Amino acid sequence: MELHGYIRHMKKYILRLIHTLCVIFCTNETLAQTTSADSTVIIEMQDGQMLIGKPVSDDGKEYGIQTLSKGLVILPKYQIKSISNSSSAKEINGEPVFENPHPSRYLYSPSAITLKKGDGYVQAIYYLVWQAHYALTDHWSIGATTSYIGAPLLLNVKYSTPISPNIPAKENQLYFATGIQGGGAWMAPSVIFGVGFAGFTYGNPESNITINGGFLGYTEKRSNYDNSTGTASFSRFYDGIPAFSLSFNKRIAPKTSLMGEFWFISNTLVGGPALRFYSGKRNSIDFAFLNAVGSDGSSIIGIPFISWTQRIGNKMQFFRNPLNRLN
Repeated sequence: MELHGYIRHMKKYILRLIHTLCVIFCTNETLAQTTSADSTVIIEMQDGQMLIGKPVSDDGKEYGIQTLSKGLVILPKYQIKSISNSSSAKEINGEPVFENPHPSRYLYSPSAITLKKGDGYVQAIYYLVWQAHYALTDHWSIGATTSYIGAPLLLNVKYSTPISPNIPAKENQLYFATGIQGGGAWMAPSVIFGVGFAGFTYGNPESNITINGGFLGYTEKRSNYDNSTGTASFSRFYDGIPAFSLSFNKRIAPKTSLMGEFWFISNTLVGGPALRFYSGKRNSIDFAFLNAVGSDGSSIIGIPFISWTQRIGNKMQFFRNPLNRLN
């Protein structure tokens, strides 16, 4: 009875938490005035500085742009690393704000926000575990997760779609996703494990909340030896448990998002708050402190988590864009 009461209490708490987070984290705020011109460009300098503005001159040696924060700026071309079009770049206090390069995943749990065909990312967790994801279409994507020793090796497939596809991607809307991830490890070839899930995300790429539900399971091939006959037979064992996750992301500054990810697995709550820091248009770094709390009162507090992510699709498009090749 104590366990059932605990579960009922947790359900009520989670529902209230979801409602509160939707109000707080899915507010579609305007971070800053958008530079509203089709000819707006983003300039990346060799020293890493970013500038946003309207191009006004190009004599082959110098490039001039009219910026919101610094007025007219004339830049020697040898100092420019790249020039790219942008009709949606923003500034806060004179600092460029680029879109979240990694909206389809939190710390580990996925969101239902879609990747565009040809887009993807590579993520390094502790620089020990690596995973990559790539969009084959606007709805279907594939990925893999492994470590330096090649174990575990997990492959996954994900389908995601906006519920109302006619709503602009930067507006709040509801997304749906489902997928499966599974694999094994070479040191235990008889064991296969994985997870199947489905989930919903509400919000936009900068501020959103996601709830996922699924089933964690594994299967193992076992041998049974009959002493009386001296023969061996094989059988397969199956086991698994349901799991749920709640995650959110809230853009709070030009280069920072407040995030959180929480898992409810077998009467244990695992997760914690996090911060995502953005670097340019492709990179982000996540810092978190994870906690595990069991229904019996046991707990582990403050496990550090760090990961780095690079958006590989954006990088590929950069090399294909002729505006990025300086004359």
